[in-house]
Amino acid sequence: METAKFTFVPLKDKKTVLEQPKIANKLLQWSMKGDLRLKYYNFNQEFHPYQKQDFVEAFFKDPAVISTLEIHRSGWSPIGVPASKVEYEPLAATLTSMAFFDRILDPANNLTRSSGEIRQCYEDKCEGFFIDDNILAMILIEEHDLYNLYSISDRNEFLFNIFKHIYLGGEWCQRDFNIQPYLQTTKDIYKELMSVERVEGSSDIRVRSVVFKVIAYQEDGKPLCPTAPFHVQNFIYLIVDPFKRQVSVLMNHYGGCLE
Repeated sequence: METAKFTFVPLKDKKTVLEQPKIANKLLQWSMKGDLRLKYYNFNQEFHPYQKQDFVEAFFKDPAVISTLEIHRSGWSPIGVPASKVEYEPLAATLTSMAFFDRILDPANNLTRSSGEIRQCYEDKCEGFFIDDNILAMILIEEHDLYNLYSISDRNEFLFNIFKHIYLGGEWCQRDFNIQPYLQTTKDIYKELMSVERVEGSSDIRVRSVVFKVIAYQEDGKPLCPTAPFHVQNFIYLIVDPFKRQVSVLMNHYGGCLE
């Protein structure tokens, strides 16, 4: 059977959730404005989950993508060259409710108080981040008692990853003391990116979007994008809606990361 040849068209005029004033203001406070980016592309062929490798390779070789998708190399500029290799990691996208974060809101778990105030902790450092609250410890420190509040499979959910990235913030992040701005921003971004559909014969809904994290490489084997993928805040996610034939690209460059 002949492999489908995917081609892509950028949606240059499509507004993104990151441009909404309340979110843009929070991203500025968290030192992510301009570094967290979202772009959309339509594609021409029917997409099936077994085609992920073909899809990501076609995406990072497509002339319309490499001329419009910007990456950070001492400033933002188009990729410019096709990738020689692309690796992808599938993420789970099963959640349709923010109840996933009830564990954070439960004061018994020692992450927040009943008011939503974030509980502080003894100072520590992990992966280049200064840890001074229990949520940071839960996210980053595997040896911490709170780390197991979310299992490995929980942490593979795209919703958890959005929250993680938002909470970690950028190089000069000015943190909130209450959890609600983080949860609301996570919800707004997730809702924008994910497409849902009704389960046939039921009133239930399910996510139809397919999500994967990608790293594209140059001919010399060095990362093309993101340029420094070893850092947790340097990432590219592709979110594919097979029905709309649209792919959303959520990407970030951490300002303090050496390339």
